[in-house]
Amino acid sequence: MAVLLYDEEADTVMLVQQFRYPAYVNDGPGWLWEIVAGMCEGEDDASVVAQRELLEEAGYAVERLEHIMTFYPSPGGSSERMYLYLGFTGEGHKVADGGGVAGDEEDILVKWFDWKEAQRMLRDGEIPDAKTIIALQYLTIRKAGQH
Repeated sequence: MAVLLYDEEADTVMLVQQFRYPAYVNDGPGWLWEIVAGMCEGEDDASVVAQRELLEEAGYAVERLEHIMTFYPSPGGSSERMYLYLGFTGEGHKVADGGGVAGDEEDILVKWFDWKEAQRMLRDGEIPDAKTIIALQYLTIRKAGQH
């Protein structure tokens, strides 16, 4: 499950940065900008997990959660299924510190990016994470349809 957090009024998106060892040892960057994500275990409802992860990682509550799509990131090698959401928030919706759960040894940097900056990062290859790329491209298409 993953969520792109979007503030329509400010036209900003939230990304989180975490160290990803598998990317690092595969000649990639270790610290990656991504969208908020977490694992659904057992019969967990993905939208409930999304709300929880937004609080834990980012410290934000959402006004509305829109399902983008469900997909298999690597169906040839894994049965993992990704539930992808767009979360709408705004000023005043920060309700916790964020940054991850201390007991889980998470080290998460939370940052809001201007929409144009996020698009530049995407174009310049600074965001190599597939779920984040898909979510940002979805928002690009969604925004284009509103004009």
